[in-house]
Amino acid sequence: MCFAHGNPTVTDYITLQFSSSGYGGIHNAIFALAATTLGDASWTENIGPSTDAELADATGYDPVNRHETKFRLNVQHKEMTLRRSLSTYLGSASSFAGQ
Repeated sequence: MCFAHGNPTVTDYITLQFSSSGYGGIHNAIFALAATTLGDASWTENIGPSTDAELADATGYDPVNRHETKFRLNVQHKEMTLRRSLSTYLGSASSFAGQ
């Protein structure tokens, strides 16, 4: 986990958790999501298609990368976007808590 200004302290988390601004619950939910997704790269293997369009993508291979289905490449792209967003949020939140 990356923190912008050193290691977080218990006080930093308490500031966010019990903030009167209402971000405590949101921060805890994002932190739990980050702990799940950033710690284990295999969680996306359990994701399967749920719509007809996704099912069609799961059976069609990408023309550039013929070893991966369009669905799997889409999942990998969304995973990368989610990881970047979570890392950015956690870096910003730890910087906010340190102020």
